[in-house]
Amino acid sequence: MCWTEFGHLSLPRSETVHFSSDLDIIRPLRKRWLYNNWGYGLADCVIEKLTRDTWGRFLTEEIFRLNRMMNTTLHHVTESETYAEGYMSLTDDTPGLEEGKLLEGAVAVQSNIRELLQFYKHLMEAERIIKRLRGIVLRL
Repeated sequence: MCWTEFGHLSLPRSETVHFSSDLDIIRPLRKRWLYNNWGYGLADCVIEKLTRDTWGRFLTEEIFRLNRMMNTTLHHVTESETYAEGYMSLTDDTPGLEEGKLLEGAVAVQSNIRELLQFYKHLMEAERIIKRLRGIVLRL
Protein backbone atom coordinates (compact mmCIF):
# COMPACT_ATOMS: atom_id res chain seq x y z
CA MET A 1 0.00 0.00 0.00
CA CYS A 2 1.04 3.60 -0.56
CA TRP A 3 0.95 6.60 1.75
CA THR A 4 -0.66 9.75 0.38
CA GLU A 5 -0.67 13.26 1.80
CA PHE A 6 -4.08 12.49 3.26
CA GLY A 7 -2.82 9.51 5.27
CA HIS A 8 -4.46 6.86 3.11
CA LEU A 9 -2.93 3.63 1.94
CA SER A 10 -4.15 2.86 -1.53
CA LEU A 11 -1.54 1.35 -3.86
CA PRO A 12 0.36 -1.95 -3.85
CA ARG A 13 4.15 -1.67 -3.65
CA SER A 14 4.49 -3.54 -6.93
CA GLU A 15 2.84 -0.58 -8.70
CA THR A 16 5.54 1.99 -7.79
CA VAL A 17 7.18 2.14 -11.23
CA HIS A 18 3.88 2.09 -13.11
CA PHE A 19 2.35 4.80 -10.92
CA SER A 20 5.48 7.00 -11.02
CA SER A 21 5.67 6.83 -14.81
CA ASP A 22 2.10 8.08 -14.96
CA LEU A 23 2.71 11.25 -12.91
CA ASP A 24 2.32 14.52 -14.78
CA ILE A 25 5.53 16.29 -15.79
CA ILE A 26 5.55 19.60 -13.94
CA ARG A 27 8.95 20.84 -15.10
CA PRO A 28 11.41 19.62 -17.74
CA LEU A 29 14.12 17.32 -16.43
CA ARG A 30 17.06 19.19 -14.82
CA LYS A 31 15.58 22.63 -15.49
CA ARG A 32 14.56 23.29 -11.89
CA TRP A 33 14.71 21.28 -8.68
CA LEU A 34 11.45 19.78 -7.43
CA TYR A 35 11.30 17.50 -4.41
CA ASN A 36 9.25 14.36 -4.86
CA ASN A 37 9.12 11.29 -2.60
CA TRP A 38 8.36 9.07 -5.60
CA GLY A 39 11.99 9.44 -6.70
CA TYR A 40 13.01 7.62 -3.53
CA GLY A 41 10.35 4.99 -4.16
CA LEU A 42 11.84 4.46 -7.62
CA ALA A 43 15.38 4.31 -6.21
CA ASP A 44 14.13 1.64 -3.82
CA CYS A 45 12.78 -0.44 -6.75
CA VAL A 46 15.91 0.06 -8.88
CA ILE A 47 18.27 -0.95 -6.05
CA GLU A 48 16.20 -4.06 -5.35
CA LYS A 49 16.13 -5.02 -9.03
CA LEU A 50 19.86 -4.45 -9.65
CA THR A 51 21.16 -5.97 -6.43
CA ARG A 52 18.47 -8.60 -5.86
CA ASP A 53 18.48 -7.45 -2.27
CA THR A 54 16.04 -5.38 -0.24
CA TRP A 55 16.44 -1.61 0.01
CA GLY A 56 16.88 -1.93 3.76
CA ARG A 57 19.56 -4.58 3.59
CA PHE A 58 21.38 -2.73 0.80
CA LEU A 59 21.44 0.54 2.77
CA THR A 60 22.50 -1.23 5.93
CA GLU A 61 25.34 -3.17 4.32
CA GLU A 62 26.54 -0.75 1.62
CA ILE A 63 26.03 2.63 3.27
CA PHE A 64 25.32 2.54 7.00
CA ARG A 65 27.97 -0.02 8.01
CA LEU A 66 30.61 1.33 5.61
CA ASN A 67 30.12 4.78 7.12
CA ARG A 68 30.04 3.39 10.68
CA MET A 69 26.43 4.49 11.12
CA MET A 70 25.59 1.83 13.69
CA ASN A 71 22.60 3.70 15.14
CA THR A 72 20.94 4.40 11.78
CA THR A 73 18.13 1.98 10.98
CA LEU A 74 15.11 1.24 8.83
CA HIS A 75 13.26 -0.24 11.77
CA HIS A 76 11.03 2.17 13.63
CA VAL A 77 12.50 3.02 17.03
CA THR A 78 9.75 4.12 19.39
CA GLU A 79 10.19 6.49 22.29
CA SER A 80 13.88 7.13 21.82
CA GLU A 81 15.59 10.40 22.60
CA THR A 82 18.44 9.66 20.20
CA TYR A 83 16.45 9.13 16.99
CA ALA A 84 14.48 11.65 14.98
CA GLU A 85 10.92 10.77 14.03
CA GLY A 86 10.04 10.58 10.34
CA TYR A 87 8.15 13.56 9.00
CA MET A 88 5.37 11.52 7.40
CA SER A 89 2.96 9.36 9.33
CA LEU A 90 -0.41 7.72 9.06
CA THR A 91 -3.53 9.23 10.54
CA ASP A 92 -3.00 7.24 13.78
CA ASP A 93 0.49 8.88 14.13
CA THR A 94 2.37 5.64 13.40
CA PRO A 95 5.17 5.87 10.85
CA GLY A 96 3.44 3.43 8.50
CA LEU A 97 6.54 3.26 6.34
CA GLU A 98 9.20 0.85 7.43
CA GLU A 99 11.45 -1.74 5.87
CA GLY A 100 9.64 -3.69 3.18
CA LYS A 101 6.87 -1.15 2.62
CA LEU A 102 6.22 1.17 -0.30
CA LEU A 103 8.16 4.44 -0.30
CA GLU A 104 10.52 2.92 2.23
CA GLY A 105 13.26 4.77 0.41
CA ALA A 106 11.59 8.09 1.14
CA VAL A 107 10.89 8.02 4.86
CA ALA A 108 11.85 4.76 6.55
CA VAL A 109 15.34 5.73 7.75
CA GLN A 110 15.77 6.81 11.36
CA SER A 111 19.09 8.25 12.42
CA ASN A 112 20.64 10.89 14.65
CA ILE A 113 22.45 14.17 14.05
CA ARG A 114 25.95 12.80 14.70
CA GLU A 115 25.60 10.01 12.14
CA LEU A 116 23.88 12.20 9.56
CA LEU A 117 26.69 14.76 9.80
CA GLN A 118 29.19 11.95 9.37
CA PHE A 119 27.30 10.66 6.31
CA TYR A 120 27.09 14.09 4.64
CA LYS A 121 30.78 14.70 5.35
CA HIS A 122 31.56 11.49 3.45
CA LEU A 123 29.34 12.59 0.56
CA MET A 124 31.19 15.91 0.31
CA GLU A 125 34.55 14.12 0.45
CA ALA A 126 33.43 11.80 -2.34
CA GLU A 127 32.40 14.78 -4.46
CA ARG A 128 35.84 16.36 -4.03
CA ILE A 129 37.52 13.10 -5.02
CA ILE A 130 35.32 12.75 -8.12
CA LYS A 131 36.16 16.32 -9.19
CA ARG A 132 39.89 15.62 -8.77
CA LEU A 133 39.60 12.41 -10.78
CA ARG A 134 37.74 14.20 -13.56
CA GLY A 135 40.59 16.71 -13.75
CA ILE A 136 43.15 13.92 -14.00
CA VAL A 137 41.17 12.11 -16.72
CA LEU A 138 40.74 15.34 -18.72
CA ARG A 139 44.51 15.95 -18.64
CA LEU A 140 45.22 12.44 -19.95
